[in-house]
Amino acid sequence: MSVLGQINVKIVWVDANRKQVGAKLSFGEHSGRTVDFSIREISENYKGKLNNAIVTKKGLRGKRGVKLPHKRLYWQTGQPVATYTLMHADTTVCYVYPVENKIEIVAGEFLPFALTGLEGMMPVLSSEGYALIDSEGRQIMASLSRLTVSVFEQWLTSRVDNLTRTYMNRVYIARKIGRDREKILRDSCAISIIDNFWVRRSDVDTSWSELKSKRDINLDIVNIALTGEIKKLPDFKKATEDTISLFTTKGAFPKAIYKGTILKKDNNAEYEVIACNLGNVLGVSVAKAIKRNGLVECKLFTSEKISMTHAGDLLHLTDYNKDSDEHRALYEYFSGQGRNDITKQLERLYILNYIVENTDLHYENFGFLYDSSSFEITEVAPAYDFNSAFLGLDDVSLYYHWILHNIRSFLLNNVDIVKHLQSSEFAIVLSNINGLTLEQKKSVRERAEYLCSKFNES
Repeated sequence: MSVLGQINVKIVWVDANRKQVGAKLSFGEHSGRTVDFSIREISENYKGKLNNAIVTKKGLRGKRGVKLPHKRLYWQTGQPVATYTLMHADTTVCYVYPVENKIEIVAGEFLPFALTGLEGMMPVLSSEGYALIDSEGRQIMASLSRLTVSVFEQWLTSRVDNLTRTYMNRVYIARKIGRDREKILRDSCAISIIDNFWVRRSDVDTSWSELKSKRDINLDIVNIALTGEIKKLPDFKKATEDTISLFTTKGAFPKAIYKGTILKKDNNAEYEVIACNLGNVLGVSVAKAIKRNGLVECKLFTSEKISMTHAGDLLHLTDYNKDSDEHRALYEYFSGQGRNDITKQLERLYILNYIVENTDLHYENFGFLYDSSSFEITEVAPAYDFNSAFLGLDDVSLYYHWILHNIRSFLLNNVDIVKHLQSSEFAIVLSNINGLTLEQKKSVRERAEYLCSKFNES
């Protein structure tokens, strides 16, 4: 029998999708209740349902002859806490009580975009199950919030889930946190470089000012994140004296953060600088990037006053579904909101990414800037993340099907870009770029010519 905080867990079930377990509790007032919590890892080979297993400090074991389906099946060892507090800088946004399966919203206007718009309406029913009608014959409705503990848990897990990035597993080792989300939260409070949100566990005593003061200052961690090289672990005793934002950054390529700058080091990192130079010539907003001392330095475009939300955080507000195009859904959403400024900026983003044949323009690789106080979206974030550009793929048009279908109208709305594409300055900058092969330059030139021909169509 193992202890989770103040609660003993005796019997565990694993559901068919291998993501949640239910546990009967045998402690005080909670005896006999069933709760959900995340399991740490289950082998992909396991497809069945597990009954009557016992939680131990070392993991799960069968009870009285019940054999576990795979030896890699084990329970998340980090101890859940009584509450999480979602913070936005110094403002308390909500309290989350996992055991009680309850959320108490304190300042709903400061919820992350991914957790907004989840309110709905439901009919009020009588004790017999019939819908209640008011005096004017209208059905009585009550507000219903779909912001549940489960939804919050998904958001939190997604926020700190980046183990697939190259060398990131080495960072986990150096920080001595393994793959345990609860340890990640204790170590970083889910702090980020793009917004002011952070999560305080009830067993962690810290403040926004303290987190900011010691964020991303550890050069040892920078080296590990970029090279994967770990020196002797005693060198990392000071790791607890700082906070890192790496856990909340996206992307598969190796990167590090040091004092407000994103550092990249791999064969394709230089494409950030090339895309930045081309974007500057075309008048398209691109994250500033330079190459120095063998590293590519990307300057942050966020601050405490200006935050960013990924495009994917807004998709639930659109008509997007798995069979539709996220670019179309977002474009039409802002068009319906009367935000012609945003749609025009999206058009410029699409044009640039097509020219440099960036096949990685998914909804986590572009975003929107917003005022950190009012949460008003102000503009499309500068274009970033070009590691997968200039690859010369024959089927690159498949990634831009909806965009190419509308490309002429986009060009007509952005005549200045066409003029830049036809200018001698663009030709000179492209020919003088280091880091692209002659074939890659030819491909960029052909895409620019194609756009100009579409613009000139009658």
